[in-house]
Amino acid sequence: MPPVYRPPSIIDPYGRLIKEWYSQYPRLKAIQVLERLRSYGFTGGYTTVKRYTRSLRKKRKREAYHELIRLPGEEAQIDWMERRMSFGTAYGFVFVLSHSRYLWGRFYQKHTFEFFLDGHIEAMKEVGGVARTHTYDNLKTVVLARKPETVLNPQFLDFSRHYGFAIHLCTPGRANEKGRVEKVIQSIDMFLQADTFATLDELNGKFTAWRRERNRRVHRTTGKAPADMLTEERLKALPAIDYRPARFIALTGLFHGVRHLRHEPLLRSLVVQQHGRDPRRLSHDDRSDRRGQEGRPPWEVLREEPDNRASLPQGTAPRHHAPL
Repeated sequence: MPPVYRPPSIIDPYGRLIKEWYSQYPRLKAIQVLERLRSYGFTGGYTTVKRYTRSLRKKRKREAYHELIRLPGEEAQIDWMERRMSFGTAYGFVFVLSHSRYLWGRFYQKHTFEFFLDGHIEAMKEVGGVARTHTYDNLKTVVLARKPETVLNPQFLDFSRHYGFAIHLCTPGRANEKGRVEKVIQSIDMFLQADTFATLDELNGKFTAWRRERNRRVHRTTGKAPADMLTEERLKALPAIDYRPARFIALTGLFHGVRHLRHEPLLRSLVVQQHGRDPRRLSHDDRSDRRGQEGRPPWEVLREEPDNRASLPQGTAPRHHAPL
């Protein structure tokens, strides 16, 4: 029987490139291939790409889970992603509203506590409110221990109370509990692999444009665009006063380059490290921490304690301790 004649297709010139992508990333979806092809000038549609890549896409067996239906305003899922870039390591903060699938994210030079708070604050500002529950895995910025009992980071607990959301920790091994943000991270990986970025600012500029376009695209599950469904989210109102993105750390060392008490043990002080400002800036009043007042000297010692005392726990606010 003679072979069936297949007329040339608009996607044929890209065949070698597509096969190379699948050799490196066997789990690529057709929509992700289409996004990559666009940067090469491909003018065809999704159906053409889906038909062409059908034989290349590998189907993997998945554990069966019931889909978790989330009500409007019920939940946000949050996670970090760490990726090596040409300019160094970038840490991506990813925030997804579970009902609408609305995505907010930003890449930072670090993934320390103050950047974690900044990501929350900026995300909640963009969506215009606060989801009632925020879901996390075992991030140390959220939970310090799970056994023998759960111990939450005290400063993050203070942050959650300020904004009025409950903290939900995923059950280990239950992939469906945080599946929405995990799927988004896979899509972000495809975005990162399809482009180059010389600086962190360039990465964030392109990423912002990409996620905004993604939020306007119709979601396969909901049949609506996340940007349109955002109006359906019944979010709690933001507080009148922002929480300052800062962390409290125990510091042992020198101040102004001068060793205090020449022959005495080194002193410990409680230090406030804040995103976007001098990380050495200190504050003695938790309320002023949130106001972000200026004009303080760069090294303002809160209190000093001998080296043989127990160090203050990370994440403890100054008001929790009486002056020594």
